[in-house]
Amino acid sequence: MERDIFTFEGTVQTGCETVIRSVRYDNSRWIVGEVMAEGRGVKGEGQTEPGKPTPKRIGIAIVEHHRRYLIGVRQTGQVLAGYAEFPGGKCRPDEPARDCAVRECLEETGLTVEPFELLARTEFEYPHATVDLHFWLCRLNPASKENSWPNAENGFGWLSAAELAELNFPDANATVVGRLIGRFATRS
Repeated sequence: MERDIFTFEGTVQTGCETVIRSVRYDNSRWIVGEVMAEGRGVKGEGQTEPGKPTPKRIGIAIVEHHRRYLIGVRQTGQVLAGYAEFPGGKCRPDEPARDCAVRECLEETGLTVEPFELLARTEFEYPHATVDLHFWLCRLNPASKENSWPNAENGFGWLSAAELAELNFPDANATVVGRLIGRFATRS
């Protein structure tokens, strides 16, 4: 099930000693992401529904270079094995999703990227987990050397927007892949 989410990240003083650093508006509910209460540093992500765990925050790098996108295939033994994927992974505690996308891209592909647009944010419920996906449109860092670019050994390669339609992506990526195809496939 896919849901659109509005997010505020910043600092809000809500009284003498309570500071909210992030909140989300999700299907008619506000969810507090981090709270510092009474100077004690109480932190924690709220639950979206009673009894349901907090969604896993995932930073995803959608890397575009010369009208091509960096795509891999999930390996045997991984969740969603065989599905196409963009570089990305779980955010560390207190790590912004934007920074996570950069870190995961470097770890998975060896490429340094610069995120410049939050293309989409989607919460999706799979049978194995609920995820909060942050899709960052990125460009290659100018310092990246062509000889360090992805190749068959690390499982990633460059594909055109039109080729994305031929791949089997996880359900949570459908909206973003559709946007990429529509936004970039006809670009000249």
